[in-house]
Amino acid sequence: MNAENVEFWYGVFNFSSAHVVALFSGISCFFVSLWASLSDGYPIRQSLLHSIICVFIALAIVAILKMSGTHNSWMPGIGVVIGLIGAVRIRNAVLGAWEHRKNIIPPADKKDDN
Repeated sequence: MNAENVEFWYGVFNFSSAHVVALFSGISCFFVSLWASLSDGYPIRQSLLHSIICVFIALAIVAILKMSGTHNSWMPGIGVVIGLIGAVRIRNAVLGAWEHRKNIIPPADKKDDN
């Protein structure tokens, strides 16, 4: 084993031991999302992509909760919840909220010169 490999694996294990909650949240999110996506009938490639997107969403939410001072015992459940919701439903919710926002705000009409 080279010195570079040892340094790489030392960094991986050091990071993993320092961020156990985020690691568990990401892994649980990946597998739950993969299972949910496959059970919804999506192909394996699309399911893997959805799972990776869900992991990034879960890690972002965990980071926000950690910065806000939320207790660590709630954070592992975030990965499971995000995995169950799934990337497609999150995307549809965001796009639906955007469309709803566009419908609420009236377009700027041109002034009439009467």
